[in-house]
Amino acid sequence: MANVDIEKVVKEIFDEVRESIAVSIVRLEDGMDISSHSTMEDFDPAVASAAYASVIKSHFEAVELIGPKLVGETEDILFTMENIYILLRLIGEKHFIIIAITKKGNLSLARVQMKKYEPLFVQALKELGEL
Repeated sequence: MANVDIEKVVKEIFDEVRESIAVSIVRLEDGMDISSHSTMEDFDPAVASAAYASVIKSHFEAVELIGPKLVGETEDILFTMENIYILLRLIGEKHFIIIAITKKGNLSLARVQMKKYEPLFVQALKELGEL
């Protein structure tokens, strides 16, 4: 397989999901963006990514308290706000993809695209020495 340009793949998801606000691939351990794309000048996806990394860690702590066998494996984490959706998807145990879309967008399509591109992200993260 050829080398994967992670920035190009992030932009492809951004372009394919109507009403995207931002898309990022994030290292869970420290909340650092590996790659991100946003067209909003006043929005810094790196700041949001770091905050959501903390949320995911708290989520895993809560799952342990509830009982992992009861709830099963985490697939996605969805936040709904008045005007936007934020969808997080784990990539392995050390990374996640996050997409923010307006409520005019298609949440199901966003989820499908995240799953579709996951193998490319895994390959790209391996090539970058992240996995």
